[in-house]
Amino acid sequence: NEATDDGNFLLTKEEKEEIIHLYPEAQKYIKQATGAYEFINSIFQWCIWLDKKNNKNAYAVLPIKERIDKIEKFRLSSKKIATRKFAETPFRFTGVRHKDSDSIIMPSTSSERREYIPIGFLDKDTITKNSAYVIYDAEPYLFGIITSKMHMIWVKTVAGRLKSDY
Repeated sequence: NEATDDGNFLLTKEEKEEIIHLYPEAQKYIKQATGAYEFINSIFQWCIWLDKKNNKNAYAVLPIKERIDKIEKFRLSSKKIATRKFAETPFRFTGVRHKDSDSIIMPSTSSERREYIPIGFLDKDTITKNSAYVIYDAEPYLFGIITSKMHMIWVKTVAGRLKSDY
């Protein structure tokens, strides 16, 4: 899920709590978000997550409306035609791949110094940013396979590299 938002969809814990304190109805527009860096380092982040069905009501929440207005302005100022086109739906991430199901997260790159690639489970309400891979509707046995020593041997033998990292 790619935002192309100049950071306006993302919320810190304090920002999330302040918005929900002032506008309790905003809770339904905010979801936990994680990317590779956040997942590896246990950093908690949230994002504004809207779709075509619920975006109209979200504009009643002033901090959300202000952020959406900034996203629209940011996208319109882009040199890329595709990004300017996404200004038509400023309430939405530009790349949406999220599926409302539990998932397995895997960082898109991982240090070769790690014995195992950090992999974990996420619930259906966590939005994964585009710095990580995600497997939706994954059976639990798959987690066992991709966290195994055999998988690491396969990764070391076959996987692509960024410098020397997997």
